[in-house]
Amino acid sequence: MRIIGIFLLIGLVASIVSWIAENIWVIIGVIAIVFAIIAFMQKRRIDADNLNLALDLLKKVKSCLSVMVRRKGDLNSPDDFFQAFSDFTFRLEEFKTPALASNNKEMIDYVHSGSLERDANQHVRDYVDMAADHFRQEIQQHGYQWTICNALDSYQFQLRLYDYQLSEQTSVHCSQKLKAVQTFLSETKQKEEREREEKERLLREQEQQNLLEARKPPEEDDFKKLVAEFMRQKQLELNGGKKYSTKYCDFMEGREFEKFCAGILAENGFTKVVITPNSGNQGIDILAEKAGVKYGIQCKRQSSGVGNKAVQEAFTGKTFHNCHVGVVLTNRHFTPSAKEVAAKTGVLLWDRDRLEEMTDIANMRYASRADTPPALTVPTDPQTLPEPAAKDDELYWDAVKTIVRTGMASVSMLQRRMKLGYSRAARLVDQMEEDGIVGPFQGSKPREVLMTEKMLQSLKQNPTTSEEIPCQTKNQEIPVSEPLDDVK
Repeated sequence: MRIIGIFLLIGLVASIVSWIAENIWVIIGVIAIVFAIIAFMQKRRIDADNLNLALDLLKKVKSCLSVMVRRKGDLNSPDDFFQAFSDFTFRLEEFKTPALASNNKEMIDYVHSGSLERDANQHVRDYVDMAADHFRQEIQQHGYQWTICNALDSYQFQLRLYDYQLSEQTSVHCSQKLKAVQTFLSETKQKEEREREEKERLLREQEQQNLLEARKPPEEDDFKKLVAEFMRQKQLELNGGKKYSTKYCDFMEGREFEKFCAGILAENGFTKVVITPNSGNQGIDILAEKAGVKYGIQCKRQSSGVGNKAVQEAFTGKTFHNCHVGVVLTNRHFTPSAKEVAAKTGVLLWDRDRLEEMTDIANMRYASRADTPPALTVPTDPQTLPEPAAKDDELYWDAVKTIVRTGMASVSMLQRRMKLGYSRAARLVDQMEEDGIVGPFQGSKPREVLMTEKMLQSLKQNPTTSEEIPCQTKNQEIPVSEPLDDVK
């Protein structure tokens, strides 16, 4: 049986081989078709996977591009913007491979068109253009600033760092923009340095000119005034012990005559005697009270008779200052028209006769007091009237503190910092040189400061004794708007 089975199997195999031999090409064709179908299905599946992957990566690429757009407004953070551009470039490279492998014509055309790269490079150019315009505006408004210099360095560093990811056109455009801004910044810095040097030169020339003017001999007019003051003081000494005299009031200046009248009024029993300021007094030079009555007095030192204009001014000023009585006090007499206007307005007219009566009363009261002050003294040389010592100036220690803290001993600096006149500032600096606080004059260079703040504190605690201040002279400032009750 086994042998029969073997022969049957051999016969079956032989039949199959014979059938295959007869239909070999049909079998090969069927196998080829099957494999072709399998390969086609596999390719469809791969293309679909690549297309899905490409679409997903395209969304990420566009998301990175939108991040660049959002960060274009922040010009102070170029690192964040260029990092967003780098992320976009990286995502774009990832997108290109599956997009080309997807065999999708639309996706392949999208890759080859380069629209995404153009958009990204355009955003980079716009960002750098906005930054350059911003820097130019800041330079024009505020001049050279080291912060702008640092920002430009940061932008140029970012361009060098991501240059391989930028297109050649974008790289050249951005470099030229930033280089133009850097050139403008350098030119602005040089211009500011030239202006500062010119300003310092003008200040030095002005200081030298002021020093030369201060060392000039007194002008002829100043010398005449000094001689006139000297002669006036000598005439006062010849008044026979009288403090007041109308003999010389004709030669007084307007402000000096007002002070003369104020002293006489105080001696005649008037209280709260105040000399008004030169400007805005509305025609009233002296305010005073007596027996509860407030007087508004206009002082007229003239060489001829006083007309009705002074009466009108006194009437107006009396109303302005809320006075009970208006008065015109003069060293001369009044014209008929002035007396007529005074009779209508109620203004009192005190002429030379009344002034001499009040002067006699003032001299009697002055002579009756045992504590008569010594007569005023003047220097024998009329060209040099005495001036207050600079150390006794109320601003002396403030000036010393300013010099020590700034480390600059300059007359012009004191003028600017403390709003002083040149003569006063120069006198303060000269006193500091005598006290050993600053060094000697060095031409156009500032004086050397020889004292520290610690030494200054020690000096203020133990000040040196200065000479007494001489009596007030005509050229010194006359106090105004202060009561003269102490003039007795």
